[in-house]
Amino acid sequence: RLLEGFNATARRVGAGTLPELFAAQARATPGAVAVVFEDRELSYAALDAHANRLAHHLPGLGVEAQTVVGLCVERSLEMVIALFGILKAGGAYLPLDPTYPEARLTAMIADARPVVVLTSTAVAASGVLAGRTHDVLVLDAPVTLDALVHKPIGNPSEAVRSLQPDSPAYVIYTSGSTGTPKGVVMEHHGLTNYVTWAAQTYTQGRPLAFPLFTTLAFDLTVTSVFVPLTTGGRIVVYGDDPAVPAVLRVIADGAVDVVKLTPSHLSMIAHLELRATAIRTLIVGGEDLKTELCRRIDEKFDGQVAIFNEYGPTEAAVGCMIHRFDPERDRQASVPIGVPIANARIYVLDDRQALVPVGSIGELYVAGDGLARGYLGRPDLTAERF
Repeated sequence: RLLEGFNATARRVGAGTLPELFAAQARATPGAVAVVFEDRELSYAALDAHANRLAHHLPGLGVEAQTVVGLCVERSLEMVIALFGILKAGGAYLPLDPTYPEARLTAMIADARPVVVLTSTAVAASGVLAGRTHDVLVLDAPVTLDALVHKPIGNPSEAVRSLQPDSPAYVIYTSGSTGTPKGVVMEHHGLTNYVTWAAQTYTQGRPLAFPLFTTLAFDLTVTSVFVPLTTGGRIVVYGDDPAVPAVLRVIADGAVDVVKLTPSHLSMIAHLELRATAIRTLIVGGEDLKTELCRRIDEKFDGQVAIFNEYGPTEAAVGCMIHRFDPERDRQASVPIGVPIANARIYVLDDRQALVPVGSIGELYVAGDGLARGYLGRPDLTAERF
């Protein structure tokens, strides 16, 4: 029961890398809107073409399979183009939040050693990448735009073919709450397993709209980017506005169906009238989810919303456990983190790594397809933790 019964999660969720999944969707729905930002939008065909042009350009800057590419841009259409351009070129993206202190960005870049950092004119002018000139590509600079417009709009087939399931897809740094921040290397097979499972769980194949309003440096955002763009849905991008928190603008706009957010975000909207919104699914992660807060949100939606508590450390591809909130059955202080997702396995072990009985306290161990490769440049710590 402990070894197999609780972990009967084997499921065929599809194969392939993220570039392959997106390219297939772009072929299936070329005219559908993929990304919206303020008064601009891109169809799947346009997003695919822009990303392909960038993917053809990046090898000239040293990007190939197994290389890390920094991405330090504001949330925008260009962020999404750059993200897919990096993946299509065979690189692994390293999200560098431009609102982070310069010292943290410098430390992350020094540790990950990206072959190039993609940025924007505004971020470059802010000085957070001060001192970096030879390995920075300013995406909206005239010289870059002129170079990209002459690149092919077709998929860089050689780069896509070079990608393997164990090729790195991204490097995301932990918060450092338990010590020095560590770069977690996630491979394509783990990311594809999560994204395909999440699409089956949260959209059931429907083309739904997700907001992109949180930082790429937080892997919670992976859901909001890749799930809609591999299922024919759309991303609605929200930039930073010091006057109004982005989550409040998401609610006010009424432009999305599914929202991935934290319990802190839920607390910010708990006083709002939510019955009239089009939102029908909330995916909550990143923090302990209190049952009382969940109950308040459910009541605000008049019970017409599915609330999922998704748990997972950065080292386990965004989420590895799931529980759908039930206002009748969930009476504990915190909402349970649930059961393992497709192709994940969960064990509770004692300090000798032996199974503990049901109802006992132990350490949570995660296994299965979603595990990261390990910590970048830290074989000792990887061997200890993985």
